[in-house]
Amino acid sequence: MQKKIKEILLIGSYNPDRIRTGQYLSPPLGIYRIASHLEKKALANVDVIDPTLNYEETLNKIKEKKYDLIGHSILHPTLEEDLKLIWQTHKLSPYSLQIAGGQGATFNAKEILTKTPVKAVSRGFGEQIVEQIVENNGEFNNVKGLYILQNKGVIPTGNVKRMDLEEFKDISLNLNFDKIPYPQYWKFMEKQYDKEHIHAMRNEGMLRTIRLMVSNYCPLGCTHCTSTNFLNEAIEGNQRVLFLEPQEIISMMNKAIKAHPDTEAFYFNDDNFLLLRKKRILEFCELTKGLDKKYNLMFQGRVDDVDKETLIEMGKAGFKIGFYGAETFSDRLARDIRKIKTGKQDYGELVKKVLHDTMDAGLVAQFSLMLFLPSSKQEDLETTIESTLDLMEEGARATIFPYVEAYAGARIVDNHELSYNEFEIENRYFKIPSLVLPDDKNIRTLAENSIKLKGKLNKESIWKKFKGKVPQPVDSLNLFSAIYKLSGKSTKRIENMLEKY
Repeated sequence: MQKKIKEILLIGSYNPDRIRTGQYLSPPLGIYRIASHLEKKALANVDVIDPTLNYEETLNKIKEKKYDLIGHSILHPTLEEDLKLIWQTHKLSPYSLQIAGGQGATFNAKEILTKTPVKAVSRGFGEQIVEQIVENNGEFNNVKGLYILQNKGVIPTGNVKRMDLEEFKDISLNLNFDKIPYPQYWKFMEKQYDKEHIHAMRNEGMLRTIRLMVSNYCPLGCTHCTSTNFLNEAIEGNQRVLFLEPQEIISMMNKAIKAHPDTEAFYFNDDNFLLLRKKRILEFCELTKGLDKKYNLMFQGRVDDVDKETLIEMGKAGFKIGFYGAETFSDRLARDIRKIKTGKQDYGELVKKVLHDTMDAGLVAQFSLMLFLPSSKQEDLETTIESTLDLMEEGARATIFPYVEAYAGARIVDNHELSYNEFEIENRYFKIPSLVLPDDKNIRTLAENSIKLKGKLNKESIWKKFKGKVPQPVDSLNLFSAIYKLSGKSTKRIENMLEKY
Protein backbone atom coordinates (compact mmCIF):
# COMPACT_ATOMS: atom_id res chain seq x y z
CA MET A 1 0.00 0.00 0.00
CA GLN A 2 1.20 3.51 -0.78
CA LYS A 3 1.90 6.01 1.99
CA LYS A 4 -0.79 8.46 3.01
CA ILE A 5 -1.54 11.27 0.59
CA LYS A 6 -1.05 14.55 2.40
CA GLU A 7 0.44 16.89 -0.20
CA ILE A 8 -1.46 17.41 -3.45
CA LEU A 9 -0.83 19.62 -6.47
CA LEU A 10 -3.65 20.28 -8.95
CA ILE A 11 -2.57 21.67 -12.32
CA GLY A 12 -4.86 23.47 -14.77
CA SER A 13 -4.85 22.89 -18.52
CA TYR A 14 -2.05 24.57 -20.44
CA ASN A 15 -2.57 26.83 -23.45
CA PRO A 16 0.71 28.48 -24.53
CA ASP A 17 -1.28 30.82 -26.83
CA ARG A 18 -3.23 31.86 -23.69
CA ILE A 19 -6.34 33.35 -25.30
CA ARG A 20 -8.19 33.46 -28.59
CA THR A 21 -9.36 36.76 -30.05
CA GLY A 22 -11.91 38.25 -27.68
CA GLN A 23 -11.35 35.73 -24.88
CA TYR A 24 -10.56 36.35 -21.23
CA LEU A 25 -8.06 34.31 -19.25
CA SER A 26 -9.70 33.01 -16.07
CA PRO A 27 -8.82 30.65 -13.21
CA PRO A 28 -9.53 26.89 -13.46
CA LEU A 29 -12.56 26.87 -11.14
CA GLY A 30 -13.04 23.11 -11.25
CA ILE A 31 -9.76 22.29 -9.56
CA TYR A 32 -10.06 25.18 -7.12
CA ARG A 33 -13.38 23.66 -6.12
CA ILE A 34 -11.75 20.25 -5.59
CA ALA A 35 -9.02 21.88 -3.50
CA SER A 36 -11.59 23.68 -1.34
CA HIS A 37 -13.54 20.45 -0.87
CA LEU A 38 -10.50 18.44 0.25
CA GLU A 39 -9.23 21.13 2.58
CA LYS A 40 -12.64 21.65 4.18
CA LYS A 41 -12.63 17.96 5.08
CA ALA A 42 -9.01 18.25 6.29
CA LEU A 43 -8.01 15.41 3.98
CA ALA A 44 -4.87 17.00 2.51
CA ASN A 45 -2.93 20.17 1.84
CA VAL A 46 -3.70 21.22 -1.71
CA ASP A 47 -1.86 23.64 -3.99
CA VAL A 48 -3.34 24.82 -7.28
CA ILE A 49 -1.36 26.19 -10.20
CA ASP A 50 -2.34 27.45 -13.65
CA PRO A 51 0.41 26.89 -16.23
CA THR A 52 -1.34 29.14 -18.75
CA LEU A 53 -0.92 32.05 -16.35
CA ASN A 54 2.68 31.19 -15.48
CA TYR A 55 4.34 28.10 -16.94
CA GLU A 56 7.73 28.59 -15.26
CA GLU A 57 6.06 28.98 -11.87
CA THR A 58 4.32 25.65 -12.47
CA LEU A 59 7.62 23.87 -13.09
CA ASN A 60 9.21 25.55 -10.07
CA LYS A 61 6.29 24.46 -7.89
CA ILE A 62 6.79 20.84 -8.93
CA LYS A 63 10.54 21.06 -8.20
CA GLU A 64 10.20 22.80 -4.84
CA LYS A 65 7.82 20.48 -3.05
CA LYS A 66 7.48 16.74 -2.78
CA TYR A 67 3.89 16.06 -3.73
CA ASP A 68 2.27 12.71 -3.01
CA LEU A 69 -0.39 13.24 -5.69
CA ILE A 70 -0.43 15.46 -8.78
CA GLY A 71 -3.69 15.90 -10.64
CA HIS A 72 -3.99 17.34 -14.15
CA SER A 73 -7.11 19.09 -15.45
CA ILE A 74 -7.28 18.42 -19.19
CA LEU A 75 -9.32 20.10 -21.91
CA HIS A 76 -9.61 18.77 -25.44
CA PRO A 77 -8.27 21.94 -27.15
CA THR A 78 -5.15 21.87 -24.96
CA LEU A 79 -4.68 18.11 -24.94
CA GLU A 80 -1.28 18.02 -26.68
CA GLU A 81 0.24 20.60 -24.34
CA ASP A 82 -1.35 18.95 -21.30
CA LEU A 83 0.19 15.59 -22.25
CA LYS A 84 3.61 17.21 -22.66
CA LEU A 85 3.23 18.75 -19.22
CA ILE A 86 2.32 15.37 -17.72
CA TRP A 87 5.63 13.94 -18.97
CA GLN A 88 7.53 17.02 -17.79
CA THR A 89 5.89 16.64 -14.37
CA HIS A 90 6.90 12.99 -14.22
CA LYS A 91 10.54 13.84 -14.92
CA LEU A 92 10.58 16.53 -12.24
CA SER A 93 8.65 14.47 -9.69
CA PRO A 94 8.84 10.74 -10.57
CA TYR A 95 7.75 9.70 -7.06
CA SER A 96 4.37 11.49 -7.34
CA LEU A 97 1.22 9.56 -8.20
CA GLN A 98 -0.28 11.25 -11.26
CA ILE A 99 -3.98 11.30 -12.13
CA ALA A 100 -6.01 13.28 -14.67
CA GLY A 101 -9.56 14.60 -14.95
CA GLY A 102 -11.78 16.97 -16.86
CA GLN A 103 -13.65 16.47 -20.11
CA GLY A 104 -10.48 16.16 -22.18
CA ALA A 105 -9.25 13.38 -19.91
CA THR A 106 -12.52 11.48 -19.46
CA PHE A 107 -13.13 11.10 -23.18
CA ASN A 108 -9.46 10.44 -24.09
CA ALA A 109 -8.73 8.05 -21.22
CA LYS A 110 -7.27 5.29 -23.38
CA GLU A 111 -4.67 7.56 -25.00
CA ILE A 112 -3.71 9.03 -21.62
CA LEU A 113 -3.47 5.80 -19.65
CA THR A 114 -1.57 3.84 -22.28
CA LYS A 115 0.86 6.57 -23.34
CA THR A 116 1.62 8.71 -20.27
CA PRO A 117 2.64 8.19 -16.61
CA VAL A 118 -0.94 8.92 -15.48
CA LYS A 119 -2.28 5.99 -13.42
CA ALA A 120 -5.99 6.88 -13.26
CA VAL A 121 -8.45 9.13 -15.07
CA SER A 122 -11.40 10.61 -13.21
CA ARG A 123 -14.85 10.34 -14.80
CA GLY A 124 -17.24 13.21 -14.09
CA PHE A 125 -16.91 15.60 -11.14
CA GLY A 126 -13.59 15.19 -9.37
CA GLU A 127 -14.53 16.08 -5.78
CA GLN A 128 -16.00 12.71 -4.84
CA ILE A 129 -13.38 10.78 -6.78
CA VAL A 130 -10.23 12.51 -5.52
CA GLU A 131 -11.63 12.25 -2.00
CA GLN A 132 -11.88 8.47 -2.44
CA ILE A 133 -8.31 8.27 -3.78
CA VAL A 134 -6.98 10.15 -0.75
CA GLU A 135 -8.96 8.04 1.69
CA ASN A 136 -7.66 4.86 0.02
CA ASN A 137 -4.03 6.07 0.12
CA GLY A 138 -3.65 6.06 -3.63
CA GLU A 139 -4.95 2.53 -4.14
CA PHE A 140 -7.64 2.32 -6.81
CA ASN A 141 -9.28 -1.04 -6.03
CA ASN A 142 -12.07 0.47 -3.93
CA VAL A 143 -12.38 3.78 -5.77
CA LYS A 144 -15.38 4.24 -8.05
CA GLY A 145 -15.60 6.66 -10.95
CA LEU A 146 -12.19 6.01 -12.52
CA TYR A 147 -10.68 4.63 -15.68
CA ILE A 148 -7.59 2.58 -14.92
CA LEU A 149 -5.22 0.42 -16.95
CA GLN A 150 -5.25 -3.33 -16.31
CA ASN A 151 -4.10 -6.37 -18.27
CA LYS A 152 -7.33 -6.40 -20.27
CA GLY A 153 -6.94 -2.75 -21.18
CA VAL A 154 -8.55 0.43 -19.95
CA ILE A 155 -11.51 -0.36 -17.68
CA PRO A 156 -13.97 1.66 -15.56
CA THR A 157 -13.91 1.00 -11.81
CA GLY A 158 -17.66 1.29 -11.34
CA ASN A 159 -20.03 4.22 -11.08
CA VAL A 160 -20.28 6.81 -8.34
CA LYS A 161 -23.68 7.61 -6.89
CA ARG A 162 -25.55 10.44 -8.51
CA MET A 163 -24.75 13.78 -6.90
CA ASP A 164 -27.72 15.16 -4.99
CA LEU A 165 -28.67 18.77 -4.41
CA GLU A 166 -27.16 19.07 -0.93
CA GLU A 167 -23.82 17.70 -2.14
CA PHE A 168 -23.80 20.10 -5.08
CA LYS A 169 -24.60 23.05 -2.84
CA ASP A 170 -21.95 22.06 -0.31
CA ILE A 171 -19.25 21.73 -2.98
CA SER A 172 -20.25 24.95 -4.77
CA LEU A 173 -20.70 27.19 -1.73
CA ASN A 174 -17.49 25.95 -0.13
CA LEU A 175 -15.32 27.43 -2.90
CA ASN A 176 -12.50 29.36 -1.22
CA PHE A 177 -12.18 32.63 -3.17
CA ASP A 178 -9.28 33.77 -1.00
CA LYS A 179 -7.15 31.06 -2.60
CA ILE A 180 -7.85 32.14 -6.19
CA PRO A 181 -5.39 34.81 -7.45
CA TYR A 182 -7.87 36.87 -9.46
CA PRO A 183 -5.71 40.04 -9.42
CA GLN A 184 -3.01 38.18 -11.39
CA TYR A 185 -5.56 37.34 -14.10
CA TRP A 186 -6.93 40.88 -14.17
CA LYS A 187 -3.43 42.32 -14.48
CA PHE A 188 -2.72 39.97 -17.39
CA MET A 189 -5.94 40.95 -19.17
CA GLU A 190 -5.31 44.66 -18.67
CA LYS A 191 -2.07 44.20 -20.62
CA GLN A 192 -3.86 42.30 -23.40
CA TYR A 193 -6.66 44.72 -24.20
CA ASP A 194 -6.24 48.48 -24.35
CA LYS A 195 -9.15 50.95 -24.15
CA GLU A 196 -9.61 50.90 -27.91
CA HIS A 197 -10.08 47.13 -27.93
CA ILE A 198 -12.37 47.20 -24.90
CA HIS A 199 -14.57 49.81 -26.56
CA ALA A 200 -14.71 47.88 -29.86
CA MET A 201 -15.75 44.73 -27.99
CA ARG A 202 -18.18 46.70 -25.76
CA ASN A 203 -16.56 45.23 -22.66
CA GLU A 204 -16.17 48.35 -20.53
CA GLY A 205 -16.34 47.42 -16.86
CA MET A 206 -15.85 43.71 -17.53
CA LEU A 207 -12.10 43.10 -17.13
CA ARG A 208 -12.19 42.49 -13.38
CA THR A 209 -14.67 39.66 -13.67
CA ILE A 210 -15.24 36.66 -11.41
CA ARG A 211 -16.68 33.61 -13.14
CA LEU A 212 -19.28 31.57 -11.24
CA MET A 213 -20.95 28.20 -11.84
CA VAL A 214 -24.36 28.03 -10.15
CA SER A 215 -25.80 24.91 -11.79
CA ASN A 216 -24.23 21.59 -12.67
CA TYR A 217 -24.91 21.03 -16.38
CA CYS A 218 -27.28 21.30 -19.36
CA PRO A 219 -29.12 18.08 -20.33
CA LEU A 220 -30.44 19.23 -23.72
CA GLY A 221 -28.06 17.13 -25.80
CA CYS A 222 -26.72 19.35 -28.60
CA THR A 223 -24.70 17.03 -30.81
CA HIS A 224 -21.54 19.19 -30.80
CA CYS A 225 -21.44 19.44 -26.99
CA THR A 226 -19.30 17.29 -24.69
CA SER A 227 -20.50 18.85 -21.44
CA THR A 228 -24.00 17.45 -21.87
CA ASN A 229 -22.57 13.90 -21.69
CA PHE A 230 -19.82 14.44 -19.12
CA LEU A 231 -21.55 13.72 -15.80
CA ASN A 232 -23.50 10.72 -17.05
CA GLU A 233 -20.22 9.01 -17.95
CA ALA A 234 -19.55 8.10 -14.32
CA ILE A 235 -22.79 7.94 -12.36
CA GLU A 236 -25.48 5.44 -11.54
CA GLY A 237 -28.49 6.45 -13.67
CA ASN A 238 -28.83 9.89 -15.22
CA GLN A 239 -27.75 13.09 -13.52
CA ARG A 240 -30.44 15.59 -12.53
CA VAL A 241 -29.95 19.30 -13.20
CA LEU A 242 -29.06 20.97 -9.89
CA PHE A 243 -29.27 24.71 -9.13
CA LEU A 244 -28.17 27.07 -6.43
CA GLU A 245 -31.07 29.14 -5.16
CA PRO A 246 -31.02 32.95 -5.62
CA GLN A 247 -30.02 33.74 -2.04
CA GLU A 248 -27.21 31.19 -2.28
CA ILE A 249 -25.92 32.85 -5.46
CA ILE A 250 -25.90 36.21 -3.66
CA SER A 251 -24.01 34.63 -0.75
CA MET A 252 -21.40 33.26 -3.16
CA MET A 253 -21.03 36.68 -4.78
CA ASN A 254 -20.57 38.34 -1.40
CA LYS A 255 -17.85 35.82 -0.49
CA ALA A 256 -16.06 36.64 -3.74
CA ILE A 257 -16.39 40.39 -3.18
CA LYS A 258 -15.04 40.10 0.35
CA ALA A 259 -12.00 38.18 -0.92
CA HIS A 260 -11.50 40.50 -3.94
CA PRO A 261 -12.92 43.98 -3.28
CA ASP A 262 -11.79 45.25 -6.71
CA THR A 263 -14.28 42.96 -8.46
CA GLU A 264 -16.40 44.86 -10.98
CA ALA A 265 -18.32 42.08 -12.75
CA PHE A 266 -19.60 38.50 -12.51
CA TYR A 267 -19.97 36.01 -15.36
CA PHE A 268 -22.48 33.20 -14.80
CA ASN A 269 -20.65 30.64 -16.90
CA ASP A 270 -23.16 27.77 -16.59
CA ASP A 271 -23.87 25.90 -19.82
CA ASN A 272 -27.35 27.44 -19.57
CA PHE A 273 -27.93 29.94 -16.76
CA LEU A 274 -31.53 30.42 -17.94
CA LEU A 275 -32.54 26.76 -17.93
CA LEU A 276 -36.15 26.04 -16.89
CA ARG A 277 -36.34 28.40 -13.95
CA LYS A 278 -37.76 31.85 -14.84
CA LYS A 279 -39.00 32.40 -11.27
CA ARG A 280 -35.46 31.74 -9.97
CA ILE A 281 -33.96 34.33 -12.34
CA LEU A 282 -36.50 37.00 -11.41
CA GLU A 283 -35.98 36.40 -7.69
CA PHE A 284 -32.21 36.68 -8.17
CA CYS A 285 -32.67 39.99 -10.01
CA GLU A 286 -34.67 41.34 -7.08
CA LEU A 287 -32.00 40.24 -4.59
CA THR A 288 -29.20 42.05 -6.44
CA LYS A 289 -30.67 45.30 -5.07
CA GLY A 290 -29.20 44.33 -1.71
CA LEU A 291 -25.59 44.17 -2.94
CA ASP A 292 -23.23 46.88 -1.72
CA LYS A 293 -23.02 48.31 -5.25
CA LYS A 294 -24.22 47.51 -8.73
CA TYR A 295 -21.99 45.00 -10.50
CA ASN A 296 -21.88 44.29 -14.22
CA LEU A 297 -23.30 40.84 -14.84
CA MET A 298 -23.06 38.45 -17.77
CA PHE A 299 -24.87 35.18 -18.45
CA GLN A 300 -24.66 32.33 -20.92
CA GLY A 301 -27.86 30.66 -22.14
CA ARG A 302 -30.05 29.38 -24.95
CA VAL A 303 -32.42 31.52 -26.99
CA ASP A 304 -35.38 29.21 -26.29
CA ASP A 305 -35.13 29.69 -22.50
CA VAL A 306 -35.71 33.43 -22.12
CA ASP A 307 -38.46 36.00 -22.73
CA LYS A 308 -38.62 39.78 -23.01
CA GLU A 309 -40.06 40.32 -19.53
CA THR A 310 -37.19 38.39 -17.91
CA LEU A 311 -34.58 40.25 -19.97
CA ILE A 312 -35.99 43.62 -18.90
CA GLU A 313 -35.68 42.65 -15.24
CA MET A 314 -32.15 41.33 -15.85
CA GLY A 315 -31.19 44.66 -17.40
CA LYS A 316 -32.46 46.50 -14.31
CA ALA A 317 -30.46 44.13 -12.07
CA GLY A 318 -27.12 44.96 -13.71
CA PHE A 319 -26.84 42.35 -16.45
CA LYS A 320 -24.72 43.93 -19.15
CA ILE A 321 -24.06 41.05 -21.58
CA GLY A 322 -26.22 38.11 -22.62
CA PHE A 323 -24.29 35.40 -24.44
CA TYR A 324 -26.23 32.84 -26.50
CA GLY A 325 -24.94 29.72 -28.22
CA ALA A 326 -26.89 30.40 -31.42
CA GLU A 327 -24.42 28.53 -33.73
CA THR A 328 -26.43 29.16 -36.95
CA PHE A 329 -29.38 31.04 -38.46
CA SER A 330 -30.28 28.09 -40.68
CA ASP A 331 -33.31 26.13 -39.46
CA ARG A 332 -32.07 22.99 -41.20
CA LEU A 333 -28.64 23.13 -39.56
CA ALA A 334 -30.17 23.94 -36.17
CA ARG A 335 -32.20 20.74 -36.39
CA ASP A 336 -29.08 18.80 -37.40
CA ILE A 337 -27.24 19.79 -34.21
CA ARG A 338 -30.35 19.67 -31.97
CA LYS A 339 -30.48 23.37 -31.18
CA ILE A 340 -34.24 23.23 -31.76
CA LYS A 341 -36.30 21.50 -29.08
CA THR A 342 -39.09 20.68 -31.52
CA GLY A 343 -39.20 20.49 -35.30
CA LYS A 344 -41.79 23.28 -35.48
CA GLN A 345 -39.67 26.23 -34.43
CA ASP A 346 -38.43 28.85 -36.88
CA TYR A 347 -35.01 28.91 -35.29
CA GLY A 348 -33.37 31.74 -37.23
CA GLU A 349 -36.24 34.11 -36.48
CA LEU A 350 -36.24 33.05 -32.81
CA VAL A 351 -32.54 33.90 -32.52
CA LYS A 352 -33.12 37.34 -34.06
CA LYS A 353 -36.09 38.05 -31.78
CA VAL A 354 -34.22 37.13 -28.61
CA LEU A 355 -31.14 39.13 -29.61
CA HIS A 356 -33.33 42.16 -30.34
CA ASP A 357 -35.17 41.68 -27.03
CA THR A 358 -31.78 41.50 -25.28
CA MET A 359 -30.62 44.77 -26.83
CA ASP A 360 -33.98 46.43 -26.13
CA ALA A 361 -33.50 45.52 -22.46
CA GLY A 362 -30.22 47.45 -22.45
CA LEU A 363 -27.83 44.48 -22.65
CA VAL A 364 -25.12 43.76 -25.17
CA ALA A 365 -26.35 40.75 -27.18
CA GLN A 366 -23.48 38.39 -27.91
CA PHE A 367 -23.88 35.13 -29.80
CA SER A 368 -21.63 32.34 -31.01
CA LEU A 369 -21.65 30.81 -34.47
CA MET A 370 -20.12 27.66 -35.90
CA LEU A 371 -19.96 28.79 -39.48
CA PHE A 372 -18.92 25.67 -41.36
CA LEU A 373 -21.17 23.06 -39.76
CA PRO A 374 -20.83 19.58 -41.30
CA SER A 375 -23.93 19.74 -43.51
CA SER A 376 -23.51 23.42 -44.46
CA LYS A 377 -24.43 24.56 -47.97
CA GLN A 378 -23.63 27.88 -49.63
CA GLU A 379 -27.13 29.19 -48.91
CA ASP A 380 -26.70 28.39 -45.21
CA LEU A 381 -23.49 30.41 -45.07
CA GLU A 382 -25.14 33.38 -46.76
CA THR A 383 -28.21 33.20 -44.48
CA THR A 384 -26.02 33.18 -41.38
CA ILE A 385 -23.61 35.88 -42.61
CA GLU A 386 -26.36 38.28 -43.73
CA SER A 387 -28.32 37.77 -40.49
CA THR A 388 -25.15 38.37 -38.48
CA LEU A 389 -24.27 41.53 -40.39
CA ASP A 390 -27.78 42.88 -39.74
CA LEU A 391 -27.41 42.24 -36.02
CA MET A 392 -23.86 43.60 -35.81
CA GLU A 393 -25.03 46.83 -37.44
CA GLU A 394 -27.66 47.06 -34.70
CA GLY A 395 -25.07 46.59 -31.94
CA ALA A 396 -24.87 42.82 -31.35
CA ARG A 397 -21.54 40.97 -31.10
CA ALA A 398 -20.67 37.72 -32.82
CA THR A 399 -18.12 35.15 -31.68
CA ILE A 400 -17.19 33.00 -34.67
CA PHE A 401 -15.87 29.45 -34.53
CA PRO A 402 -15.23 28.56 -38.18
CA TYR A 403 -15.52 24.78 -37.63
CA VAL A 404 -17.05 22.47 -35.07
CA GLU A 405 -14.14 21.41 -32.90
CA ALA A 406 -14.05 17.62 -32.63
CA TYR A 407 -14.33 17.17 -28.88
CA ALA A 408 -14.19 13.53 -27.86
CA GLY A 409 -17.47 12.61 -26.17
CA ALA A 410 -19.65 14.75 -28.47
CA ARG A 411 -22.09 12.82 -30.66
CA ILE A 412 -21.26 14.79 -33.79
CA VAL A 413 -17.75 13.30 -34.08
CA ASP A 414 -19.17 9.85 -34.85
CA ASN A 415 -21.08 10.89 -37.96
CA HIS A 416 -18.75 13.03 -40.08
CA GLU A 417 -15.24 13.15 -41.48
CA LEU A 418 -12.65 14.59 -39.12
CA SER A 419 -9.25 16.20 -39.32
CA TYR A 420 -6.64 15.05 -36.83
CA ASN A 421 -3.81 16.51 -34.81
CA GLU A 422 -0.89 14.05 -35.02
CA PHE A 423 2.13 14.39 -32.75
CA GLU A 424 4.75 12.46 -30.78
CA ILE A 425 5.63 12.81 -27.11
CA GLU A 426 8.38 10.66 -25.58
CA ASN A 427 8.29 8.37 -28.64
CA ARG A 428 4.56 7.80 -28.22
CA TYR A 429 2.42 8.56 -31.26
CA PHE A 430 -0.91 10.36 -30.82
CA LYS A 431 -3.66 10.93 -33.37
CA ILE A 432 -6.35 13.10 -31.81
CA PRO A 433 -9.50 14.35 -33.59
CA SER A 434 -9.24 18.08 -34.23
CA LEU A 435 -12.09 19.41 -36.39
CA VAL A 436 -15.38 18.13 -37.81
CA LEU A 437 -15.13 18.85 -41.54
CA PRO A 438 -17.90 19.98 -43.86
CA ASP A 439 -19.44 17.09 -45.83
CA ASP A 440 -19.55 19.12 -49.03
CA LYS A 441 -16.07 19.19 -50.60
CA ASN A 442 -16.61 22.65 -52.14
CA ILE A 443 -17.61 24.08 -48.75
CA ARG A 444 -14.60 22.38 -47.20
CA THR A 445 -12.29 24.06 -49.70
CA LEU A 446 -14.01 27.40 -49.14
CA ALA A 447 -13.54 27.01 -45.37
CA GLU A 448 -9.81 26.28 -45.67
CA ASN A 449 -9.13 29.13 -48.08
CA SER A 450 -11.27 31.71 -46.30
CA ILE A 451 -9.55 31.07 -42.96
CA LYS A 452 -6.17 31.60 -44.63
CA LEU A 453 -7.38 34.79 -46.30
CA LYS A 454 -8.84 36.04 -43.02
CA GLY A 455 -5.36 35.76 -41.51
CA LYS A 456 -4.00 38.06 -44.22
CA LEU A 457 -6.87 40.51 -43.76
CA ASN A 458 -6.28 40.57 -40.00
CA LYS A 459 -2.61 41.43 -40.59
CA GLU A 460 -3.66 44.30 -42.83
CA SER A 461 -6.05 45.52 -40.13
CA ILE A 462 -3.30 45.38 -37.51
CA TRP A 463 -0.95 47.33 -39.78
CA LYS A 464 -3.58 50.01 -40.45
CA LYS A 465 -5.17 50.54 -37.04
CA PHE A 466 -4.47 48.12 -34.21
CA LYS A 467 -1.63 47.30 -31.87
CA GLY A 468 -0.78 43.61 -31.91
CA LYS A 469 -4.22 42.04 -32.39
CA VAL A 470 -7.58 42.87 -33.94
CA PRO A 471 -10.74 43.24 -31.84
CA GLN A 472 -13.18 40.37 -32.06
CA PRO A 473 -15.75 42.19 -34.28
CA VAL A 474 -13.04 42.99 -36.83
CA ASP A 475 -11.87 39.37 -36.80
CA SER A 476 -15.46 38.23 -37.52
CA LEU A 477 -15.96 40.76 -40.32
CA ASN A 478 -12.66 39.82 -41.94
CA LEU A 479 -13.75 36.18 -42.03
CA PHE A 480 -17.05 37.14 -43.67
CA SER A 481 -15.17 39.32 -46.14
CA ALA A 482 -12.85 36.44 -47.01
CA ILE A 483 -15.79 34.10 -47.66
CA TYR A 484 -17.54 36.63 -49.89
CA LYS A 485 -14.36 37.50 -51.80
CA LEU A 486 -13.76 33.82 -52.55
CA SER A 487 -17.43 33.29 -53.43
CA GLY A 488 -17.47 36.20 -55.88
CA LYS A 489 -19.91 38.24 -53.80
CA SER A 490 -19.69 41.95 -53.04
CA THR A 491 -17.90 42.89 -49.84
CA LYS A 492 -18.86 46.58 -49.93
CA ARG A 493 -21.24 46.32 -46.99
CA ILE A 494 -18.61 44.56 -44.87
CA GLU A 495 -15.93 47.09 -45.84
CA ASN A 496 -18.26 49.92 -44.76
CA MET A 497 -18.74 48.22 -41.40
CA LEU A 498 -14.99 47.74 -40.97
CA GLU A 499 -14.42 51.46 -41.52
CA LYS A 500 -16.27 52.16 -38.26
CA TYR A 501 -13.61 50.38 -36.18
